[in-house]
Amino acid sequence: MERRLLADDLYQYLLSLASALGTKDQDAAEQVLNVSRFASGSTSELLGEARLLLPKILSKNASNLSELDRARLRETIAAIELEFNRVGGG
Repeated sequence: MERRLLADDLYQYLLSLASALGTKDQDAAEQVLNVSRFASGSTSELLGEARLLLPKILSKNASNLSELDRARLRETIAAIELEFNRVGGG
């Protein structure tokens, strides 16, 4: 059985990503933190906002991340897409 991407997991990941970006790209880190604030609302809002932002972070800020962080970002983007496909929103 595949592991689901839960809102708390995504929230914790976003905090980690913001920390990784923080010293190199404060603006990107702040954008990620802003999306993490959707965790207090609905899961679909959190997933939706992350779905919009994370591919942009990958394309514009990849050089500010380690290879491991980039791989984790790609995995998270794929997991978000999988969640949208599971609920018919993709």
